Amino acid sequence: MNYWIFKVFESQRGVDVIGEWLNILPLEAKVQIKRRFAYLATLKKEDWRRPLAAKLKGKKYDPIWEIIIKWNKIQYRPLGCFGPEEDNFTLLIGAIERSTGIFEPRNAPETAKARCNLIHKDRRFLGEYS
Repeated sequence: MNYWIFKVFESQRGVDVIGEWLNILPLEAKVQIKRRFAYLATLKKEDWRRPLAAKLKGKKYDPIWEIIIKWNKIQYRPLGCFGPEEDNFTLLIGAIERSTGIFEPRNAPETAKARCNLIHKDRRFLGEYS
């Protein structure tokens, strides 16, 4: 049983930003990330915790979550938020964590927060995860 339907942020041009990010990653990393998404879909929110996922620290990043995947010594961190529907988790930006709290791109948490706010106001930026 799935508790969550994964969604993606789409740019104004209609580009699925997560699909675009996944397409530039090594195939095995992409497979590991997609497996993690599939597994998290089967867990209740209270079971989303380390080492699988975690809410970003600091009130300024509330309500952004990082999904945690380590493959080939690289810390992949797709960022997202719950919503806009009660059974959605929306993937907002793909990132890599270089060291604790340092992301590539560096503004990934801020971008995720802005996109989360946007999808809750305007569903035109919401796309289907595939």
